[in-house]
Amino acid sequence: MHCAYWRLTHDPFQANSPDHAWFPAGDHDEALSRMLYVIERGHRCGMVWGPTGIGKSRLLRELRRQIPQPSTTLVSADLTGLNRSDFAMTLANACGAGLKPTASSASAWTYLEDWVRGRAAVQGRVVWILDELDAAAESIEPDVLRLARLAERSRTASTMILALQRPGLTIQLSSFADFVVELTPWSAAESRTFVSQALDSVGGSADIITDDAWDLLLDAAAGNPQRLMRITEVALVAGCVMEASDLTADLLTAVVHQLGWEVTEHRTMLTVD
Repeated sequence: MHCAYWRLTHDPFQANSPDHAWFPAGDHDEALSRMLYVIERGHRCGMVWGPTGIGKSRLLRELRRQIPQPSTTLVSADLTGLNRSDFAMTLANACGAGLKPTASSASAWTYLEDWVRGRAAVQGRVVWILDELDAAAESIEPDVLRLARLAERSRTASTMILALQRPGLTIQLSSFADFVVELTPWSAAESRTFVSQALDSVGGSADIITDDAWDLLLDAAAGNPQRLMRITEVALVAGCVMEASDLTADLLTAVVHQLGWEVTEHRTMLTVD
C-alpha cells in the first residue's frame, strides 16, 4: 500500500530481493576484495566482524555472487542458535548428506570427512561461508577448527570465510585467519547516497525527505545499514497512513521512538547546498 502511495514500483529496502544492489560503502568493498583474494590464492581463512545490522550478511551474499563458478563449491550456513551437534548436521546436509534430525553427530562428521576427501580427490576447491559464528547456542569454535584441520589433512583446496559480531570470542580462530576486517559504520554521506539511490531505483525520489528529516534520519541510523533501512521503510509506511506529502523531522522522530531507538542531541552531520 505504501509503495503505491509514494509511487514506488516496489519496496526499495527488501534486503533479500534480487533488485537490492550491492552498495560498497564503509569498509565493505575492502572486506569483499580481501575475501576474494584469499579464496583466489587458496589461503585458509578470512574473518569479518561488526555489530548486528552493519551488513555482514549482505556482504556474504555479494561474495557468493562473485565467487567463480563452477570450479568452486560453496557451502554456506547461518549458525544462529546452533549447538555443536547442529553444526555438523547442518554442514553435512549443506554438502548433500540428506541426514535426518535423528542422525548422530558422529555420522554427520563421517559424511563430512568422506565428502572433503572426495573434493580433494577431484582437486575441487571448497569455500565454507559461516555467518553469525558467535550467535550459536554454544561455542562451536572447536568444531570450526576441526573442519579446518580436516581440510588441511586431506589437502583439500579449502578457504573459510567467517562472520561474527565480536572477534574476541574466537581467539584461536583469529590467529588462524589470514585477515580480520572490522566492518565500521557508514558515513553520513554514504548513508544519504544509499537511501537516495534506493528510492530512485524504484521510481521514487529522495526529495520527499526534508532537510531536517535527513539530519535526524542519519543521526538515528548512526551509519548502521539495517537501522537506516528500517527507519526509512517505517517512515514511508507512516507517511502513507498519515497521507503526508513528504517525510518530515516530526514524522521521523515519531518513527524512531516507535522503534525504540534514541536520537542524540541534534548535530549537523553533512552540509546540504
